[in-house]
Amino acid sequence: FSVLIQGNEAGSEEMWVDETGHVRFHFAFNDRGRGPDLDARVGLNERGIPVVIETSGVDYLKSPVEERFQLQGSTATWKNQGEDGSRELDGDALFIPMNGTPAMGALAARALLQAPDWRLPLLPAGDMYLEKVEDRTFERTSETGTESITATQYAISGLGFSPSYVWLDEAGLYFGSADGWFGVVREGWDAALPEMHAAQQERNAAWLGQLAEDLPERPTVAVAIQGARLFDPHTLSMTPGVTVVVEGNRIAAVGPDGEVSIPSEARVVDAEGKTLLPGLFDMHVHLSPIDGVLHMAAGVTTVRDMANDIDQLLDMRQRFDDGTAIGPRVIMAGFMDGPGPYAGPTKVLVDTEAEIREWIARYDSLGYEQIKIYSEITHANMLFLNFQGDTLDTRTPARFTAVAQYGAELDLESDSVQDFLQLLKDREVIVDPTVSIWEGMFTGRPGEVSPNFEPVADRLPPTVRRGFLAGGLPVPDEMDMRYRESFQRILDMVAEVYEQGITIVPGTDAMAGFALHRELELYERAGIPAAQVLRIATLGSAEVAGRADQLGSIEPGKLADMILVDGDPTARMSDIRNVRLGWRAVRCGQPVQGHRSCAVSEASERLVQVTS
Repeated sequence: FSVLIQGNEAGSEEMWVDETGHVRFHFAFNDRGRGPDLDARVGLNERGIPVVIETSGVDYLKSPVEERFQLQGSTATWKNQGEDGSRELDGDALFIPMNGTPAMGALAARALLQAPDWRLPLLPAGDMYLEKVEDRTFERTSETGTESITATQYAISGLGFSPSYVWLDEAGLYFGSADGWFGVVREGWDAALPEMHAAQQERNAAWLGQLAEDLPERPTVAVAIQGARLFDPHTLSMTPGVTVVVEGNRIAAVGPDGEVSIPSEARVVDAEGKTLLPGLFDMHVHLSPIDGVLHMAAGVTTVRDMANDIDQLLDMRQRFDDGTAIGPRVIMAGFMDGPGPYAGPTKVLVDTEAEIREWIARYDSLGYEQIKIYSEITHANMLFLNFQGDTLDTRTPARFTAVAQYGAELDLESDSVQDFLQLLKDREVIVDPTVSIWEGMFTGRPGEVSPNFEPVADRLPPTVRRGFLAGGLPVPDEMDMRYRESFQRILDMVAEVYEQGITIVPGTDAMAGFALHRELELYERAGIPAAQVLRIATLGSAEVAGRADQLGSIEPGKLADMILVDGDPTARMSDIRNVRLGWRAVRCGQPVQGHRSCAVSEASERLVQVTS
């Protein structure tokens, strides 16, 4: 099988049956120096259930992998870098390796096809089930003529927040799978990937469209929020007893309870004891379709996408804006890089000034507002790499490990650091530190829930939670404390950047919604006052994005992007996790699952979407 990232060849997978009857796999790809290199052996019983799984090699971050699963009689046992478990079974169950391969996933689909109702329990927890989507015939032409393969698309549910997709041929063997970033397909059939991806998108759009029909409320009258504690990012103040009236897509009035005129037909929301905030910004994401729901549920109403498949991103943004899918408003940054073994995951590989200018013009014509250059000064590790010398190849994983090993030694009060920070300030460079990433990489340890998701891990799908047990970067002997100290130094750097008056925007480059909550908690832990953290995540980001005239604060005339949370995040930043309602103004005039999406009147340009 060929492995492609953004349509560019990145690696391969091989699958074969050895002399003992076991299915063998080798899977490896290169993503800017990262990427797994895995060997696996799987034994199956007569129902296609794996009874032996052995995997070794390295994972995406090059951490060692030694994973074992065995089913003897009714006793299942497994051990990997994050788990050491066993279970007595009273029937069939599937174990999904923490470090699997795409073709190994197809074995699970084959087993489900033999199971009652195409459903099986998962180990250590959860359930997995299969649905047939469609059959498609793919063709290719070679020197020997035209060849065709008919493959069936299946949707697999139970592994994450949304269905995943796999294609099996007529013999039930793996043919491939595709998404906007990563694709795997049988060798020689690369040309089928775009059609496979389009078919998966079509299925996913229907699934997400149903969520957009079922989950949000679309008020047909004005909305009045009463009794709220209102945060003002201009003054950093919190005012109790406030009423906010929304008519159509915009905020119509803001004032003390009892002093604001409320339309007689308005729907009233009791906000007593809760805080009303402007919608949050995440300024560093890479959207997938399901991320829209997660962002909105977490109160993130605007995101900046820092690299994505062009077609998929434009489609997602359109659906989020017209209400046929749930999601935030999207600011788009176009990504380009030069070709080579460390090229970033983009279709836009440019090598001449003419090519660069051509792509800048194309991105501009599609509504993109920025160009992302790889590696740019974003992520806090880049601030440290400035002092690592010229011999370090920052295109490799050394851009992570060097900071983990030596970051704690950097003297933030030194002339060189202070001069650098002054340069950032003079040049009006904006820092997007993504500190939650470094918390996971530097302080996550195998077998422990990753600290950046520990507060919510038990609320997430079991297979997602398992991923938090894998640990972060591989830690050399006797460097555990050093890695932790380097993370603290990253927080110290963020505090220094803030104290120097350098603009910070909150980005995550991680799990939608939940990661932003942790990012903001870490800013407060670094020493930034909570009210300033909230300003950074609202009006500050709106100013950087050129949206402060429409977003970022709750004022008459602005778009009604707001969230209601239990508690007071200025007193306890973790209260930002307690989102109870979120409003996002979306476009009007498009049909949404058979009805018009205008909320207040036919003259309205947008509607207020209320998501709990």
